[in-house]
Amino acid sequence: VVIARKDPKTGLTVTSIGKDAFGKNTTVTEIVIPDTVTEIGDEALKDCKNLEKVYLPTSLTKLGTYVFPGSENLTLYYAGTKAQLDTLFANSAGWAVPYQKYNFVLGDGTKYPYLLEY
Repeated sequence: VVIARKDPKTGLTVTSIGKDAFGKNTTVTEIVIPDTVTEIGDEALKDCKNLEKVYLPTSLTKLGTYVFPGSENLTLYYAGTKAQLDTLFANSAGWAVPYQKYNFVLGDGTKYPYLLEY
């Protein structure tokens, strides 16, 4: 799924992905988020069991609560640097499920595994 930069019905720029937007979708395997999006809502991709790839732009400033849970084979491709990603994390309390590993690939190809532990 490639999310459009503009809503085809209204012509408005897409700046966010709403709460539970793709929740429990079992058919989507890949999502490309455009650089117009600044926020992903709570549980937006919850329980997308077959989701394998999500492409995240550097325009993101906030991730909602538990955005990616339930996607065990998921790789998150973040267009920016580790410092930019760490800033996104700092602005996004509660985005990660504790003790679930997240596999990020940064813009330069560096792999960055992330595990929230308490």
